[in-house]
Amino acid sequence: MLQSVIKETRAEHIQVRNDVHIAAPINTPINMPINMHSAAYFLVFWFFLFSTFSQTVFAESWGEFSSPVKMLDAEYRHDIVDIYSVVDRYALTQRVAILEDPSGELTIEDVSSGEFDTEFSQNPEPIINEGLTNSTFWYRLTLNFRPSAVVLKDSQLWYLEVARSQLDVAELYSPNDSGGFDVSAADIRKSIYERPIVHVNSVFPIVTTLLDERTYYLKIRNKHAFFFQINLWDPIAFVEKVSYEELVFGVFFGGMLIMAFYNIFVFVSVRDPSYLYYFLYVFSITIWQFVELGHGITIVGAEFTVLSKNYLP
Repeated sequence: MLQSVIKETRAEHIQVRNDVHIAAPINTPINMPINMHSAAYFLVFWFFLFSTFSQTVFAESWGEFSSPVKMLDAEYRHDIVDIYSVVDRYALTQRVAILEDPSGELTIEDVSSGEFDTEFSQNPEPIINEGLTNSTFWYRLTLNFRPSAVVLKDSQLWYLEVARSQLDVAELYSPNDSGGFDVSAADIRKSIYERPIVHVNSVFPIVTTLLDERTYYLKIRNKHAFFFQINLWDPIAFVEKVSYEELVFGVFFGGMLIMAFYNIFVFVSVRDPSYLYYFLYVFSITIWQFVELGHGITIVGAEFTVLSKNYLP
């Protein structure tokens, strides 16, 4: 009798446990269904938003303007260069329009009047190379100083560099408020210390005003090799670039002189004429490069004209 009662009680207890839902512990992971389509749309939306924003903002920072980046303007015009204060350097060689003047008699009034607009052609090459010619060339460039998403300035000082030393004629015509042009020269017709910026290349300071679109003209003539690039520099970036270049030139010329004088020392010691010939060869190349790169006049002064390009073969 007692055993039958115990069995019935145990069966009822088991039935009650089967009917009761026991809650899972707090630390037990709960598996919930995930809508994979919604998650994919969410990720695609944020990726598109981030990529669009990053192209718009970071296009102003460290890339050259010639790179195919998305700028703040929706409409792109090849004849106008939008510049921003946060960019260190703009490569403008492919953004200039070129007019050849074989007679060399055109004036700034002629080329800016609009009469020769159809004769200007765009330069497609990364380096302007006119070869050996007696023509005068005019280069037209339009700059528009735009507000930056990072730094807002009312005006900005820039250095416009024609990256070629000892040009015969290098003049920049900058528009003024009276409707005319102010001209500045940086070529071999004057001492390097009388130039706007003391540098072996032709460098011109220009000041741009916010949202002020202005057109500049460069007049260049050179009877020697006629090739160069045109760059627009932030002044601090230009100083850093010059410091690096001068270091490289110092190592190059120093190494060449050491090699030359080492050979003359060996010649004096062993009296072998081949070392003398090698000394003359290395020393002549060093002097030629010294003059060609424009460092001759920079070091010894403009009065010592024997180190100017007029004495190059």
